[in-house]
Amino acid sequence: MLVCGQDMINTRRQIQELRKANPCLPAAEIARKLDISRERVRQLLLKTSLPTKLPKKKPIYYCLVCDKPIPRKYRFYCSRACQYKDHHVLVACAHCGKLKELGKFDLLGKCKINTHIFCSHSCSSLWFWDHSGLRVGRRR
Repeated sequence: MLVCGQDMINTRRQIQELRKANPCLPAAEIARKLDISRERVRQLLLKTSLPTKLPKKKPIYYCLVCDKPIPRKYRFYCSRACQYKDHHVLVACAHCGKLKELGKFDLLGKCKINTHIFCSHSCSSLWFWDHSGLRVGRRR
């Protein structure tokens, strides 16, 4: 289909309106709507100083703890507080049941060595004596 004169001006205006109304609309879709070639759409976009390529969408990253959107310069967390929450867990003492906060990686290291976690050295000693079968007492 040859476009000339007034039709060409109308086509150029329609392309401008479509691109300004929806900047993410591909040239192929504009061409399909106006029944012209994609290459002609690209040429007219260049003549009218409109972008021929679609704008790139920047990915949005979210905090692993609170799901807030974060800038990419922060890798996984929106704040130090969220990082701290994610890297620490509460663990109950095997002897007294008291809660103790441990780092995840500390906990992994302790679990490789022992199956029980204690809040203090005295709790670990008491638990050992209670569960070892050894009796401490006076000799007669």
